[in-house]
Order: sequence, then C-alpha cells, then structure tokens
Amino acid sequence: MYARTDRPNNVTTYDNDRTLRAKGVDVNPLNDWLRQLVPGAGNYYNGTTGNTGNAGAGNAGNGYYNGNAGNTGYPGNAGNYRNPNAGTGTGTGTGTGAGTGTAAGGGAGTVDSGIANQILQQVNAERSKAGVQPLTLSAELNKVAQAKSVDMRDKGYFDHQSPTYGSPFDMMKSFGVSYSYAGENIAAGQQGVQAVMTAWMNSPGHRQNILSPNYTKLGVGYAKGGSMNPYWTQEFIRP
Repeated sequence: MYARTDRPNNVTTYDNDRTLRAKGVDVNPLNDWLRQLVPGAGNYYNGTTGNTGNAGAGNAGNGYYNGNAGNTGYPGNAGNYRNPNAGTGTGTGTGTGAGTGTAAGGGAGTVDSGIANQILQQVNAERSKAGVQPLTLSAELNKVAQAKSVDMRDKGYFDHQSPTYGSPFDMMKSFGVSYSYAGENIAAGQQGVQAVMTAWMNSPGHRQNILSPNYTKLGVGYAKGGSMNPYWTQEFIRP
C-alpha cells in the first residue's frame, strides 16, 4: 500500500498450388486433331474453383487495450483436375481470410458505481470529522483511477509508477485531466470498502491525501483478480 503525496503542478520531483500446367506446349492443335478423329472428344474442362479460405479470428481486447488483429485465413482448397475424353483441364483455388479483434473493455473502463460512491461517502465522513470541505466524485478521474487499478492487475505490479502510463501525474495529463494539486492512493488485497478505508486511514501518507484541503475532486478505481486481488486506487486533484 502506497501513497503519493501532494504535488503542485509546477514541481517536477515527487515520492499447394496443386495446379497442373502445360509448359511450352500448345494444346490447341492437339484438341483440333482429336475432335476430327472422335467428334465431341477432347473438350476442354476447367478445374473447379477452390473454396474461399476461412476468416481469421481476432483476439478480444482488454479494457483500454485494443484487441489483437485476426489471423490470416487458411488458403482455399485447390481446384480439381479433370481429364475427360482426352481433354485437358486445370483448376486452382485460393483462399483469403481477414480477422479483426474487438476490445472487450466492459469492466476496465468503468468503475463500479456502488464502490465509488461508498468510498466517496467514507472519505467525506473522515473529512467532515477533520473540518475539511467534502470532495466531489469526478467521472474523468474515475477513468484514470480505474485504468490504474486494471493496469496494476494486468501488468502484475504494485506501484505509483506505471510501466504503461508513467507517474500518476503523467497519467492524469494523458487522460486530459488538468490540475493544480494532485495525489494518488493505491492499495491491494483488502476485501471491502471498510477494510481498504481503514488501511488507508491508518497510514499517515494515505491519511494525508484523504484529509488534504488542497483537493476538491476524487476518482475511484477497483479491479478484481490478479495476484493481489483486488486492486484499489484513489486519485485526488484540485483543478
């Protein structure tokens, strides 16, 4: 469990083609000669067209991450070679397939509203005890916090510095969030709102962020799963 303390905006440091082809042979005179000998024989048959290849299947995406592109389709079946009545024929078949992957980011981009509101209520209850103005829940900060919780779970780390987004402050800016003051609390393993709030309030750094008068807005992230299930994030700012 870590806390990143207040950081003013102007501070830069912080805590087969199985195809049969006649090669070099002109078969037309032969066909004409055969037709003269046996009328109707020696008709030219084309091979049947090969079947279209199967489409490749794309892998589903995860949250803010795009799905992987689909695999190229399997080649079509080669056309059949037919040789009735001394006729000649060739058939070829090719198949192409294109697959696309669609991001399935249902739970990754949107925080559980029940969890977010419970956290907000408890944060404001603690701020009221300390005589500090309440925070308001921010939809844009919720996106940042949720993405951070999901990133920690999916990338297998627990730290303010993200291998995907960088620092919390860089991450906020990449999400289009501007601030004059900003902070972040993270936690993992606590199995409920009360448990994680108790853990944060018992830690001086986290408590300082929760009670800081410098902040006016809150974002909440909650992601189940991973080695430290679940992952919690609080983002704080003053615009």
